[in-house]
Amino acid sequence: MRKECNVKYSNGDLICDLPITTPTGKTRVLRKDMYIATRKTAIEKDDIIEWQISYFNKKNEMIELAELLNLAYKHNMVEKNKIKELLNEIKKQNEFFSDKYSIDIEDFFNEKNFYGFKLLKKVVPVLVKEIDRILIWIELRSKQKAIGFQPMLFLRIRITQTSPNIIGQIAEPNQILSWKIPLSVLFSTIKAFSIASKKHRDDMIDILERILGAKNEI
Repeated sequence: MRKECNVKYSNGDLICDLPITTPTGKTRVLRKDMYIATRKTAIEKDDIIEWQISYFNKKNEMIELAELLNLAYKHNMVEKNKIKELLNEIKKQNEFFSDKYSIDIEDFFNEKNFYGFKLLKKVVPVLVKEIDRILIWIELRSKQKAIGFQPMLFLRIRITQTSPNIIGQIAEPNQILSWKIPLSVLFSTIKAFSIASKKHRDDMIDILERILGAKNEI
């Protein structure tokens, strides 16, 4: 399993530590929608960090997204009623991205071929939402070990919103960039997971109930 990203509370902010030098990690750097090797390529101001954010580990413990909300609640950054409202809203969600859409093969190139092979286009549904200059990106992918489709959620963060500033430089070994996640992005990401699939929605309900103290697991 890919190593989780460290999150913490510091001086009134929620901080996410994002490693950017692991090619197969959960956080990678994009340039014009292509991944770059940060140890060989200097960072540019328009580069994007893509974070495949998680919320549980294999032991069903809260990490990353779930821990961020838990920290916000513990440090009085968000009121109990706000979490209750979010929980009630999510419980009403009964339509899901993974059920409504599918990956399709479409014939857009009737007359085109490549050395005797017909040229087709694979159409992959993606949901996007921009909030506070952060892009929430939900992409539908085929399940690797089962039949059907699964949604994958990523946060796309501008490199200019992180610190330290390494624009124009090649990343140091094990380089980590810190990002202050706004509460608006935190709540929108939880809502995004709740529409991605029924399984994700149920997980969000579990997290919110744990944080509210409805369960004895924390």
